[in-house]
Amino acid sequence: MNVRELSRLKLNFDLRKGKAAYVMLKLLIENSKLGSVLFVDDFEKIISILRPKDSETEEVFDPSWLYGQIQNPEEISSQKLLQKILKLQSIKRLHLIITLKSDRSLDEIKKNFQELSKDKEIKFIEPIYINNFTENDIYDFYANNMKHFLENLGLTKLAKAEFDYFPLNKQVLKTIYSLSNGNPREIIKLLIKIFNDIIFSKDDLKYILEEYEHQKL
Repeated sequence: MNVRELSRLKLNFDLRKGKAAYVMLKLLIENSKLGSVLFVDDFEKIISILRPKDSETEEVFDPSWLYGQIQNPEEISSQKLLQKILKLQSIKRLHLIITLKSDRSLDEIKKNFQELSKDKEIKFIEPIYINNFTENDIYDFYANNMKHFLENLGLTKLAKAEFDYFPLNKQVLKTIYSLSNGNPREIIKLLIKIFNDIIFSKDDLKYILEEYEHQKL
């Protein structure tokens, strides 16, 4: 809305103002019945940008001598993102879940958050470690999720029937397991990819599955 339209409503700002959006988010979450969960995957990407880069060779000219300390634009963006996440922690009934690959990353996250919030202690619960799948796990995982999906669509009879991993097959699932090395997160990503290919491709299902069977991911 432009200024004139806002003035007619006796308002000064619309929802494009960051503060207004934050206030609305706070009101919605704190008054929701079940609360909310913010899930951030691959949090290491932020940490890797914040982590100082080791230099094996000495620079002949350091630009900070003339221009002062220069921050990487990606590093600045990452710090701003951490600050926004920290601000969200002040919203009641909002919980943050992040995925990491190592304990080292968790230690770095705790350190970064603590540096940004010197006057407030950030509480972390004990991490939950997810083991890699066995080959049989991926078959059970896929079958159970397909059954749940069909039941939610009201297709109870089809959910109870034996469908031999349709629209995929056992060989495709075996290939996905091999490419992911049993990593659950990578398995889910590959399953999303193949289903997107099936949905949006104009090719027959047979040809799409053949590409995956031959490990062309």
